[in-house]
Amino acid sequence: KAKRNLPEGDPIGKRDVTRNIIVQAGERIQITFQRKNLVVSMSGRALSSGSFDEKIRVRPDGSVKSFQGSVSGEKEVRIEFR
Repeated sequence: KAKRNLPEGDPIGKRDVTRNIIVQAGERIQITFQRKNLVVSMSGRALSSGSFDEKIRVRPDGSVKSFQGSVSGEKEVRIEFR
């Protein structure tokens, strides 16, 4: 998304555009924990905002522990364990 009107033909720099935030801090989200073939999904809250594939902090419902995961879609965060 452009921050301002961009003249036709001018190159576009990072300062000319904003990130497309698809997870907002405080929003209810779906968290997917994945390790090889095991996948567990649960609801939780985003502790920070982020755009696609950006790392953010989340907290599953009923937990005091927070985790870092990657935004994988609108209101969705993926956490991979190795």
